[in-house]
Amino acid sequence: MPGNPFIVDHAMAFGFRIWQGSFFNMPRAHVHSDIEINYLFEGYAHYLHGGHVYHLEANQWAIFWGGIPHRVIEKSQRNHGVWLTLPLAWVLHWDLPDNTLSRLLAGDMLLNIATQPAQIIYDHYRLKLWQKEFRTGDKEQLRNVILDIEVQLRRMQSTESGALLEMSRSPTAVSSHQLASILTQITQNYMTLANVNAIAAAVQLHPKYLMQLFKKATGLNLWEYVIWLRVAHAQRLLLTSDDTIIDIALASGFNAPSTFYQAFRKYTDGATPREFRRQKSFTPQQNGSTQDTHTLPSAVPAIS
Repeated sequence: MPGNPFIVDHAMAFGFRIWQGSFFNMPRAHVHSDIEINYLFEGYAHYLHGGHVYHLEANQWAIFWGGIPHRVIEKSQRNHGVWLTLPLAWVLHWDLPDNTLSRLLAGDMLLNIATQPAQIIYDHYRLKLWQKEFRTGDKEQLRNVILDIEVQLRRMQSTESGALLEMSRSPTAVSSHQLASILTQITQNYMTLANVNAIAAAVQLHPKYLMQLFKKATGLNLWEYVIWLRVAHAQRLLLTSDDTIIDIALASGFNAPSTFYQAFRKYTDGATPREFRRQKSFTPQQNGSTQDTHTLPSAVPAIS
């Protein structure tokens, strides 16, 4: 298991992306605020995630929250798969079963494997269709992809299968229960939270200690994470509604247009909400469809 597990690469988010390629051993873990979905067409890969090692094999779905340090530690020489990332704020509005979201935020990896040939063919078809529609950048086709991904997550809830290889102590001292409690407060209230003190009061921790705890567990700045969730919420509304930009700003938790514009441009590589909407929200990278899963896109703001 090469690499130092205590060194972690940090990024706020990938956003909504779909790409394919080969899994590579990652010398160190990384974190991001998105929900991530992996699928292998062939081969296998071992993931270290949340203090556990998970085995991913061909024709298997895996979903997890990227806020827990994770990395590929072993893979077959020949492998090929697809990665999808979705803003956590989007998934929060899907009204998934409570135990699904709480498990993801606590560091579980949800797994599901197809064994029937017809199901495998269908899964492969859908993944290729998602990539094709995503590359168009068309608003309606992007919406279709997002809806279909939601359906897939719901199906996985009822047919989940485990592939846990071993148990090991998490490199962080923060318990899964404690982290889940903090994240629950944030994800349920991020649009109305006034400051870090409000979160600290809800979880009965000193604000300074809370910020240190969150940073240690996820590698992310606590309040920047709240702001990112608000921006991601605004992105979803820009993609799926015709609401005015001011209404979207208010609905996303921003009290002033200037604050909204400043935060939005910070996390969209300088694009304004109007430009984001005009570009149909998400334009795939034009440098090919294959991307290493641990290479951060240039538009992703890193955290020191």
